[in-house]
Amino acid sequence: MSKLTFGISILPILVAIGFGLHTSNFLETAIAAEAEIIELIPRESDGSTLFAPVYVFEDIEGNEIKKYSSTASFPPPGQVGDKIEILYSKEEPKKSRQNTFFDKWGISAITGGLGVFYLLLSALIIYLTGKQLKKERE
Repeated sequence: MSKLTFGISILPILVAIGFGLHTSNFLETAIAAEAEIIELIPRESDGSTLFAPVYVFEDIEGNEIKKYSSTASFPPPGQVGDKIEILYSKEEPKKSRQNTFFDKWGISAITGGLGVFYLLLSALIIYLTGKQLKKERE
């Protein structure tokens, strides 16, 4: 069973690498801009209320872009009227994200962390079980 867990734990590591490469490619061409929070949308999560910002910014062509953030947090990233830094793609300004660690690397960090945790745990169990079986054979 531990060998199966060991093998399966590689999948979230590969997912983390994939998301990491996607983020890295985005960051190579991303443009930083200042956005204004115009609304905070409450979201319920496990009995707690998290807040997802809605923000507006101008792209380099002067177009006003409105974005509903896909991430929510408590405390919120600011209040209505506050400025936040965002990153966006010149080709697709609607594909913007807040310039925070979690918005850039959160999925990679969580999936990679879980994958590494289960990989190390299953490797330890395989090692200890093998050691115990070797001891019993002697």
